[in-house]
Amino acid sequence: MARYALEDYNISYGTESITGLAEEAFSISFNGKNTMTIGSKGEGSYNITSDNSATVTINLLQTSSSNAYLSGLLNIAKQNNGVASYPLVINDSNGTTIYSCTDAVIESIPDTSRGRETGTNGWIILCTNLLGVEGGN
Repeated sequence: MARYALEDYNISYGTESITGLAEEAFSISFNGKNTMTIGSKGEGSYNITSDNSATVTINLLQTSSSNAYLSGLLNIAKQNNGVASYPLVINDSNGTTIYSCTDAVIESIPDTSRGRETGTNGWIILCTNLLGVEGGN
């Protein structure tokens, strides 16, 4: 019997595991897409991309200590002319889903707002070459 549980997902960035994930923990959006072109007489041609770049958004509770960790990595990048990339790995410890990138970069500090209840911070991570398997359990 298959079993899905968000708590089975682990995210590591740089040298640390990311903790304090929000309910909508993360999303991945690939930039490169294969396309097709159809000619005037119906002939088809497939356009295969080698673009494996992606944008990963990691949503943390504002109370997560990982916010300070990611802020520190971003500040290191700013001191190094904006360039500091780290490995990113997202995997399901109870299944076969895994995504990894060796040179992921934080886009910027998240937009922030505060209210009566605990909010979230959406950290956007840019990956030039995100490889993965969307597996099962």
